[in-house]
Amino acid sequence: MTCCVVLFSKIFEFSYSVKNKLNITNVIISMYRFLAILTFYKQFVVWSFIANAIIGFFNPVIAPALITKLFLTVFAWYYVSETNNKRKLTFYKNLGISTLKLFSVVFIVDCIFTIIFITILKEFT
Repeated sequence: MTCCVVLFSKIFEFSYSVKNKLNITNVIISMYRFLAILTFYKQFVVWSFIANAIIGFFNPVIAPALITKLFLTVFAWYYVSETNNKRKLTFYKNLGISTLKLFSVVFIVDCIFTIIFITILKEFT
């Protein structure tokens, strides 16, 4: 009887450790994908802050700024997917990142930066 209990406990420990290792591996892979998306966003950061400064100067309201950023993100998607820069998307597809996911995460990160920038700009004006 004790042998069966020990055997079942060892099997449970093994399956639990394998499950935890798989979860950790999935988290690490997700973090690498997120880092790859941020690397893609790096080429748009300067333009994003220029757009934030222009939007903040003329109309420092968050909702129109986010709508403007949405249009700029759609334009960036069109620019990247319809020109010779399409080759850059192949790298992200090989990592398992779809074009929709790539630009959605870029838009969310850009929205976070925009909200922070506009909020700080409102406080000082």
